[in-house]
Amino acid sequence: MPPESQISSHDKAPDWRSRAYPIHEDMDVQRTTWWVQRCGWVALGLLVIAAALGLFSEGPLSTASTTGAAGRMEVSYDRFGRNGAATRISITVRDNDAQELAITLSKPMMDAFAVETVHPTPREERSTPEGTEFVFASTGGGPLRVYFDVRPELSGLIRSEISLPYGPPARLTQFTYP
Repeated sequence: MPPESQISSHDKAPDWRSRAYPIHEDMDVQRTTWWVQRCGWVALGLLVIAAALGLFSEGPLSTASTTGAAGRMEVSYDRFGRNGAATRISITVRDNDAQELAITLSKPMMDAFAVETVHPTPREERSTPEGTEFVFASTGGGPLRVYFDVRPELSGLIRSEISLPYGPPARLTQFTYP
């Protein structure tokens, strides 16, 4: 056998045998522990990346928008929220030529969220079998922007709708963390 100095580092294999002297070592357990540690590092790294992207609150993964009423209404909202933490739903209605405009928040939305503020202030609020209808004054043919500040009261997956008197509703899918 060549002297130690002539053995290349490539030929030196780590000694993975379990030993009893000077202390008891179980290398199978040690290798399993190292594997679990590496999996934990990867999981924590993915969790940090997901949080930075908005999986748990604000960020690119959380921000969403949908349309309704044949493209005349656009709704922007957060896909993810926390129970008890306020969030904003922004609604823009284009080509508004009526004297008044009614926006209806569906019954599942009204059951899952408490409406804290509405800007601009609606002229009237009505309860209907479909949900709650908010009636706004016309903007003279220009777009109408309405902001609802809502607070989730339920945790879990919430499917709801926002609609105008004409056209299909905008469908929202949100997840509220406890």
